Amino acid sequence: MFIPAAMIQATELIRNGSIEIQIGENSVKLERDHILVNLSDVESLRTLMDREDILPQVKYLSEEFSRAGKTLEIRYRNKRIVYLGAAADSLVFKMLGIDHVTVGNPLTVYQFLRVWGKD
Repeated sequence: MFIPAAMIQATELIRNGSIEIQIGENSVKLERDHILVNLSDVESLRTLMDREDILPQVKYLSEEFSRAGKTLEIRYRNKRIVYLGAAADSLVFKMLGIDHVTVGNPLTVYQFLRVWGKD
């Protein structure tokens, strides 16, 4: 998962309000304690998450965001896929040794995985 740590530092520059960056149909919204990545196509999501070391990356990012008191939310077509950082917590991921991660609605995640698996 490629989320630059500089995004955490960029949120420190925001006192109130937000900054939204639109890249095609995808967007990144930075707020003081929240970063929202909203992806609209499967290829962008694959680029972000299709790695062999995805679980170690999720663990690293969740720890970094939690330590900074920030939260990262990744959405696919405005539906939450994963939420990690300070405001996230999941028993299932805790059992895997990964704190501060919450998966979105199971139906949404299932639909996403079905679309992601199609070539």
